[in-house]
Amino acid sequence: MYKEFVEKLYTYTRFAKLGLKNIQNLLEILGNPQNSFKTIHIAGTNGKGSVAAMITQMLMEEGYRTGLYISPHLVDFRERIQINREWIPEKDLLRIGKELLDIVESGNPASFFEITTAIMFRYFEEKNVDYGVIEVGMGGRLDATNVILPEVSIITHISLDHTKILGDTIEKIASEKAGIIKNKPTVISDYSLYEFFSGICKKRGSKLYSVGKDIKYTKKGEFFDVSGVINLKNLEVSLKGDHQILNASTAILAAYILGISRKSIRKGLKNVRWEGRFEIVSRKPLIVFDGGHNPDGVKTAVNTMKKLSYENIYILFGVLKDKDYRKMIDYLKDLKGSFIFTKPNSDRALDPEELLKYADGTVITDPEEAFRKIKEMAKNEDAILVIGSLYLIGDIKSTLCK
Repeated sequence: MYKEFVEKLYTYTRFAKLGLKNIQNLLEILGNPQNSFKTIHIAGTNGKGSVAAMITQMLMEEGYRTGLYISPHLVDFRERIQINREWIPEKDLLRIGKELLDIVESGNPASFFEITTAIMFRYFEEKNVDYGVIEVGMGGRLDATNVILPEVSIITHISLDHTKILGDTIEKIASEKAGIIKNKPTVISDYSLYEFFSGICKKRGSKLYSVGKDIKYTKKGEFFDVSGVINLKNLEVSLKGDHQILNASTAILAAYILGISRKSIRKGLKNVRWEGRFEIVSRKPLIVFDGGHNPDGVKTAVNTMKKLSYENIYILFGVLKDKDYRKMIDYLKDLKGSFIFTKPNSDRALDPEELLKYADGTVITDPEEAFRKIKEMAKNEDAILVIGSLYLIGDIKSTLCK
């Protein structure tokens, strides 16, 4: 039943015409469940999932019943909708999902993501969450999640991605992300865009906070300090990579605005888990799963990988057609590793043969076979980096789960 339901859900258009009319209509029929709990809304190109996970953990440490909405999932569709980091049960998904599909099929058109978003809002209302931490699907202004009045809006690091839909400059993309800003506080990760967001926040009556202005961080080995509107020393974040300190500082600013205690901030950062983001799943050989799916994300992963100083690295790379894969490969070449190109399980995946134009490598189209082959080749002192798409990470994780 569950598998059949998810398969049916995927038959609804993945990318419907952008706009809020369909989702507003669905939620109106449901009695506007999105208004029954407090929310935190998170947009951005890179880091929004990590920041969402950090804030969720901080709220949980504070004792709040906390919903989390993310996309895409890695292995199981239910990962998208969580309460206190537990996936929505199959029976609840099926029950609410049937209700939504009946509404849609009775003459209320909606896309895959709009239906999923409506299921999430209904579930969070039913289970009486205190907060919903809501990650934007794409962009912000016209995203189906942009029907809430959040306690705080967060815009994480912005770089070029989804350029055909969101625009081909940082400013155009930032303008789409800024669509989530309402008349409550806003937190941004990019101080370089402070003036840009400042003008928008003034027009909408939102107080703007920025990493680099209202909070600054200092790395100290495995720990870091923050100073500014809140001062904390010797913080430890469980997620790997220097970029996670920027994400943590962004989450800390939001937590400060929400009135979360210092103890819960500290515990939240230490206890947070977030799969597929420079996730080390093995030490001998080192196996790293990283969901970097645009040049900026890949560059960050490469920089983190370099610091680990492995001489022999196997790079399993698969990517979607609409990504800037040439630049991603250019960054990965810095690792001087051996490329194995594969094809993520998505109708938007790029034929891996195309990647041979930009780097020497071996093509193994099936991700499961490719991963198995690399594990056979790698010695204990080697490293394996799986990167390029969260869909690819999901494919490999599904293999491991078997």
